[in-house]
Amino acid sequence: MKKIFLLSLAFVVISAKFPDSVKKCHYGDSQCLIESSEDVLRASGNGYPGLNLIPIDPLHVDKVDIRQSSDSPVNINLFFRDIILNGLSQLKVYKMTGFEQNPRKIEMRARLDKLVLTANYKAKGRILLLPINGEGKCNLTFDNWDAGWKITVSKVTKNNKEYVQVDNSKLFFNTTRLHMYFENLFNGDKSLSENMNQFLNQNWNVLLTELKPALTEAMSQILQNVISGPFSKIPYNELFLE
Repeated sequence: MKKIFLLSLAFVVISAKFPDSVKKCHYGDSQCLIESSEDVLRASGNGYPGLNLIPIDPLHVDKVDIRQSSDSPVNINLFFRDIILNGLSQLKVYKMTGFEQNPRKIEMRARLDKLVLTANYKAKGRILLLPINGEGKCNLTFDNWDAGWKITVSKVTKNNKEYVQVDNSKLFFNTTRLHMYFENLFNGDKSLSENMNQFLNQNWNVLLTELKPALTEAMSQILQNVISGPFSKIPYNELFLE
């Protein structure tokens, strides 16, 4: 099964100065890091210039394209544009490890009561042998979104100071329910559109299983762009207490 996606994230480089209002922690102090990160999340809906952090709630993403191969029960090309993610500032962090003096592998775990994705979409293909075709607005809502994020990093030297760069990352998530609505399916045929939306929601777990690898990879790169903001502008040692 082959999945291809393209995405870009609106990102503005801001001259960063570590804000006094953010609680600093000692290297490896997981509980302190959890508390500090949640404080930043709650305050960063409109961005956090002092940390070079872009607005995350809502988080705007230009596009995500997903193409499924013909051997998948979900044989569909799905293109999202002008994506808006709502809810990330309310993430409840419950694990943070790897933030040592010389970090290599970092892991974070967090949960969210509700993650909402709205976008313009275009879809064409088949789902469980049923044809699907349309374009317009869509909404995907994940209940009890529980995610883990594993990041591989390395240190780089710029202007005689050490920074951390994200080399790669991998996201994995679970949800207790995915609610979907795609408007204007089948050229606006109301009856067919309502029936297909009902079918999609009845079989949400089948659809999610097939699309999950591509969705997680796309989300991972989106979050990688977000976290790269603070890492790229603030020397690593300045993020922590000596």
